[in-house]
Amino acid sequence: MLNKIKKILVEETQDEVIKRLRITLNRMKSIDGWQVFIDNIKKDKSPNHSPGLQQKLDGILKLFGVGDFRMSGFERTYWFATTFLDNGGYDRDFIEGPPPVLAKIPTYEVEMSYTEEVFEHRTGWGTVVGVNTEEEALEVLGDTPESWIEDSEHEDSDYGEIVEVSDIEIKEAPFIVFKKEWVGL
Repeated sequence: MLNKIKKILVEETQDEVIKRLRITLNRMKSIDGWQVFIDNIKKDKSPNHSPGLQQKLDGILKLFGVGDFRMSGFERTYWFATTFLDNGGYDRDFIEGPPPVLAKIPTYEVEMSYTEEVFEHRTGWGTVVGVNTEEEALEVLGDTPESWIEDSEHEDSDYGEIVEVSDIEIKEAPFIVFKKEWVGL
């Protein structure tokens, strides 16, 4: 009897997931830019965050009581955009017909060692002795004021070019897959 109840609950949850997916995908048709979003990702091969599209998708998902959008915003948006376009996009009525095919998107997490130029902006202090005027003190500093610095304080850093990359390896190859929490279940 317990197994039968569990089976019914799983089926009801799956039915509700499909219902919410159909509604979400259908409402996505009112938002322009999904194809451009995917095209930019394919062109750049990099997570292309689109805050405007992400906020509009989040607005749809709020219909189901989803409220915590801090985690996996890019992954969620990428998954919904891919699933939307792969299943007919703007031309399909998602409420009718077969359930949408759920995208399974490969990703590759990489690790590498690299050397990068860093420019440190600091304020330094030092003491010049044995002179009688400010002009004479500045003249003594001349072209090598850094040799007079006794103490300093970091203000800011600017990062320059990456000058060398080595030891590149794939650390993980996870897939972006649908999470029922994305539709409030």
